[in-house]
Amino acid sequence: MPLTSYNSFIQYFSNLAASHEDVVDFVHGNDERILNRMRSAVNYPILWLEVADVTVVDDDTIRARLDSSFLVLHNAEKDDPAAEDQLLSDLLVIVFHILQKMQEDSDSGEFEFESRNASIQHKGRWGTDNDWGWRVDFSIIIGIDCSYTDKFS
Repeated sequence: MPLTSYNSFIQYFSNLAASHEDVVDFVHGNDERILNRMRSAVNYPILWLEVADVTVVDDDTIRARLDSSFLVLHNAEKDDPAAEDQLLSDLLVIVFHILQKMQEDSDSGEFEFESRNASIQHKGRWGTDNDWGWRVDFSIIIGIDCSYTDKFS
């Protein structure tokens, strides 16, 4: 089913997290939201979807380009470089699973996405939980269901 709202965008990633056998938790929001959860309870590995920037796509329909990032993080043992390296390796595989699923869903018409335009950066020693993992910058284009004719007099 095509994504048609910001809420459906969030739900899509929540569903990705819930359906991937190696992802345990999901959160959407800014740094403050994830840091507040770190101080309480985060289940790892976690898929964190950052708040998107939205740009109107100039064409004949109402569509939006969502520029966002997701992170796949796990809590690493402190002062254990071998464990941190293994986490990075394992989590990078999850990142590629997610990118492949996004490309597959784009190919089936849920949204527009080009995996080759995604950018992956290492995210190490972040937060009080010693999170390690990867941050993926990406853009997707979705249709916006926003009939407005009855909103103006």
